[in-house]
Amino acid sequence: MPKVSIVLPSFNGARYIRESIESVINQTLSDWELIIVDDCSTDSTLQIAEEYAGREKRIHVIHNEENQKLPEALNIGFRHASGQYLTWTSDDNMYLSRALETMSQYLDSHKEVPMVCTGMLFMNEDMQYVKEFKTYNSSQMRVQDTVGACFMYRREVLAEVGEYSREFFCVEDYEYWMRILIKYDTIGYIPDIHYLYRRQKNSLTIEKAGRIRRMNSKLHCKYFDWCMAGIQDRPDFVMFLYNQLLADDCIDPARRKRFEEIIPELKGEKALDDRKKIVIFGAGQNGEKAYELLKGQAVAFADSNPLKSGGHKCGLPVWGPEELQNHFDGNRHQILISVRAELQLEIIHSLAKAGISQYAVFARIS
Repeated sequence: MPKVSIVLPSFNGARYIRESIESVINQTLSDWELIIVDDCSTDSTLQIAEEYAGREKRIHVIHNEENQKLPEALNIGFRHASGQYLTWTSDDNMYLSRALETMSQYLDSHKEVPMVCTGMLFMNEDMQYVKEFKTYNSSQMRVQDTVGACFMYRREVLAEVGEYSREFFCVEDYEYWMRILIKYDTIGYIPDIHYLYRRQKNSLTIEKAGRIRRMNSKLHCKYFDWCMAGIQDRPDFVMFLYNQLLADDCIDPARRKRFEEIIPELKGEKALDDRKKIVIFGAGQNGEKAYELLKGQAVAFADSNPLKSGGHKCGLPVWGPEELQNHFDGNRHQILISVRAELQLEIIHSLAKAGISQYAVFARIS
């Protein structure tokens, strides 16, 4: 039995898959098996995989006669895995040389931890540095995936948690991490960089951005009670989740009540009134997006930033807090809060000080 089993699913990944395979071969830990699952590719992915398998006995290839999509391709790979520890990687990404050794040693020495993840670097298509990803946060996992793409878990996890869900294609990994946290209440974290994540224009993440957002909302609805239980002391996370579900029309009466129990100020959130003009609170990028959609109703912007207040945005005046108090008429105007989710509660409080207790939220989560 190998120490580590790595599953590498691929659909038409010929462009970069050699680099991904080589990054496994070049690991300082040699006790591994690599299971490449070719998901009915139409390019040379299968030939490349078989070429490597022909000269490296630790590499095995499975060819799907029909495209199964990522969750089931992973399941097929792990059904053939025999390692003590399990992980998977993508055909356009690369491990750094000590990744498998470092993660397996961590699991060896932390018997109580079911899974570990590490930091990574985002790279562009030419493998040039874009930014660092070292942000794992157990509370934030209730609203957003912070595991990243470099991780390893025990074989027992597969037996206890089960397989990846085809229902959550595009967020199958995040859904799996949620199940691990629900079962074990912990994921280990190594902040050191051990992985290069290539961001390419035609990647699944970029192509499917809209679907990913909707599937995240579906995921958070499924595990809503668990998500909310872990963020009651983090109003910024609560507002983030509120925005996400609001954007996808997933706030039913029961969920709204739960949000209002944690943040009572949300009782002031109302639907926009077509008869009233809109004051967009937030003269930044989110405000611009709101203006593009509602420019016919917008009469002004408002912003608490003194560098913006008193100026103009999109041809409309930008009111500061005092101007807002002087000009806002509840019979003619309505407030649309258009700032990042983590800033919204601060804005709600500032509106309350100005005597404005009702508002609408422009739900953007990015």
